Amino acid sequence: SKLTCWQGQLGNEPISTSFRKDLKLVDGIKEHVVEIAAGYAFSVAVTSAGEVYTFGQNDRGQLGTGEDETALHATPVMIPAKYFKYEKHPKTYYYEIEHVCAGDNHVVVTTKDSKVMFSWGDNCTFFIIN
Repeated sequence: SKLTCWQGQLGNEPISTSFRKDLKLVDGIKEHVVEIAAGYAFSVAVTSAGEVYTFGQNDRGQLGTGEDETALHATPVMIPAKYFKYEKHPKTYYYEIEHVCAGDNHVVVTTKDSKVMFSWGDNCTFFIIN
């Protein structure tokens, strides 16, 4: 599966104020994209391997990369697996993500077994559940 976008949070060129009217392939995601979501100025993709990629603005932490709010990513960045881990002594395991949804400036994902939910981004109006 290929991911194609055409405006705003494109994930395929330098961030600018211009609009793109033609389709352009989003490169940088190795696995098949199985689900996508878009917020106000960012996008999120989940792959068949349970990886999460984000791109666009991060002014409210909505990319989930742990970077400061000035970070902008014009191409997809994988959220490090360390953010989706749990420890069961003596090993560390990593959840595979299956579903994603996004609001204006926040993201919620669920694991493949639907037992765990992770969220990040803007919590100004009490949307984040942890």
